[in-house]
Amino acid sequence: MAEALSTLNKSRRVGWTLIGSALLLCGSSVFADVNMTLTGVGNNGALGNVYVGPYQGTIGTVSTPIICDDFYDDSYFNEAWTAMASTFANLSQTKFGSADSTQYEEAAWLAQQLVNPATTCPKTANCAGDIQFAMWQVFDNTGLNTPFSLLTGNDLTNAQSWLHQAQTQSFYAGEFSNVTIYTPVSCQLNCGGSLPQEFMVVSTPEPSEIALLGIDLSGVGALLFLVSRRRTNRA
Repeated sequence: MAEALSTLNKSRRVGWTLIGSALLLCGSSVFADVNMTLTGVGNNGALGNVYVGPYQGTIGTVSTPIICDDFYDDSYFNEAWTAMASTFANLSQTKFGSADSTQYEEAAWLAQQLVNPATTCPKTANCAGDIQFAMWQVFDNTGLNTPFSLLTGNDLTNAQSWLHQAQTQSFYAGEFSNVTIYTPVSCQLNCGGSLPQEFMVVSTPEPSEIALLGIDLSGVGALLFLVSRRRTNRA
């Protein structure tokens, strides 16, 4: 782990049916190859001598916060690679595979918390690091040199608490329709002799999209109100 700082080691019925259908459309299982580059370490610094996410990368030509779920591979600054993009509709092409779907849900839930740690836990020091280490621990199956072995004191306690929260969540269909998993397929540049880590991206709606959703939901509300009024009048 001595080189950790030079590498990046290791979320009435009609109305809800319409909303749920829209979310399911976002969860397409279509796989796509994309070009990715790691461009920076983000703003959350290091914990346990390891940089924690979200890091900064590009997907295609778009600069995007990316969150690592893979503790055991290495990623390097300015490393470029091809990745397979997967959604929760089909995890078969991910690093850990569809057999670990529960772990991916836990990791995605933690990734959603990690997007904005200042809001998630504003009064806790190293909050982003604690969440990141919990996320790494989700996929630890070795029992040796685990991510948690690098933590002590409050950070270890807090990371264990985050992991427990993730493991005791009740997830619902479509909850992670805004999470995409990028699994490395082939190296392009500065790969250090092996494939880089797997990353998650949590998409947040643009203000215009939120406004559009509000308009759509207002329409649903108006429809329900109209139906209710008609039933009342008939009574």
